[in-house]
Amino acid sequence: MVDHLPEQEEGLLYADVDLTDIVHAKSALDPSGHYCRPDATRLLHNTQPRQPVSTFEVTDWKAHSPSGVEQDQSA
Repeated sequence: MVDHLPEQEEGLLYADVDLTDIVHAKSALDPSGHYCRPDATRLLHNTQPRQPVSTFEVTDWKAHSPSGVEQDQSA
């Protein structure tokens, strides 16, 4: 790429960078390693509409709270 520069000598390197090459480099990169195998992982996309708030009933607060923490049941 450049002429050899001795270790004791300082120099500058100028280069032109083609930013479109980034796309090719990123497609070849495997950041997740062996987890990227299609037989080991898959992506599921839930297309069902979701509500922003879900409600549920809890009748036994002590069973659903950390030990030693009291829940306010008046709410």
